[in-house]
Amino acid sequence: MSTSSSCATEEVSKHLTLAELTDLVSTAVEGLGSSSPFRVQAATNMLLAVIQEHGAKLETAANLGRAIHLQLSSVRIPQARRDALHTITLLARNHAPELVAAFLDFSMPMDSYTKKCLT
Repeated sequence: MSTSSSCATEEVSKHLTLAELTDLVSTAVEGLGSSSPFRVQAATNMLLAVIQEHGAKLETAANLGRAIHLQLSSVRIPQARRDALHTITLLARNHAPELVAAFLDFSMPMDSYTKKCLT
């Protein structure tokens, strides 16, 4: 993400309530499923910026992790895929038990690219 975009996102997100942050993150996750490469990259950039700044206080980390995981199969841009996976890694710093439990619920196997990114 460009530095100015990241700074703008971080600055705006400082003034949002927890509910508004949750809505912003949900909107960004929906953007991961877009057919527009620009929108997908913008969504991952937004997710990274918000999670870096506010990930520790998000109360819906498990749902967010699940939602990102479900969108990964439609993300075709390698950098956006890496950024989405990095978002999950950042969430895990403060929400590991919730995310582990959430991912244990998935029965579908990861593709080789996802495995490679997580190891």
